[in-house]
Amino acid sequence: MLDQNSLDTLFINARSHNGWLDQDVSDEQIHQIYELMKFGPTAANNCPVRITFIKSDAAKQKLKTHLDEGNVEKSMSAPVVAIISYDIEFYEKLEFLFPHTDAKSWYAGNPEKIKSAGEMNATLQGAYFMLAARAVGLD
Repeated sequence: MLDQNSLDTLFINARSHNGWLDQDVSDEQIHQIYELMKFGPTAANNCPVRITFIKSDAAKQKLKTHLDEGNVEKSMSAPVVAIISYDIEFYEKLEFLFPHTDAKSWYAGNPEKIKSAGEMNATLQGAYFMLAARAVGLD
């Protein structure tokens, strides 16, 4: 079992934050987060998540017009913004990710199932992302 400090960090004392320390998030930390979260379980290993990292002021300004008013200040002041989305053709990778059956056929040509599975599993992977960020010392 994880020690109490680890449990506190990941779950018990974990809350959503709206402000950030004036510190950089390094590319190494971003890679650590990805390496920790990428193999979290999803339905049929479909792993639909795609993450866009925004660090530069110019990129944040492009993002700004697409944010809800309540998210502007915290997004503009964050050292990095991670946009969690999903690949609508995630099923094309299932021959590799779920090789023991023809899982691609479950999704191909079925946009409602693609949308449902993509949203659900990318959201799940977004939660893994948050836990991984906490695990490397970020909130």
